[in-house]
Amino acid sequence: MIDPRNMTVTDWTDSMVYSLEKYGTLGRLDDPEKWQTWALGVVSFFTVGAQNPPNPMEYNDWQEWAFAFTRAVTLPGG
Repeated sequence: MIDPRNMTVTDWTDSMVYSLEKYGTLGRLDDPEKWQTWALGVVSFFTVGAQNPPNPMEYNDWQEWAFAFTRAVTLPGG
């Protein structure tokens, strides 16, 4: 899993798109203000959602959600 420290939200999400591509299609985050919408797409993937990931709508800060996400989710073969 990609550590979000010292990254911008767009750098982290761009990196995650490649990590998650085997689980589903995920678009690039073009507007950093819409990170929660992008994150909802991530948690909707069956492989991810089955692991009870944190709900991005419960976070105001993308990095706090990203830390919680990386602690909660293990991607098989990732």
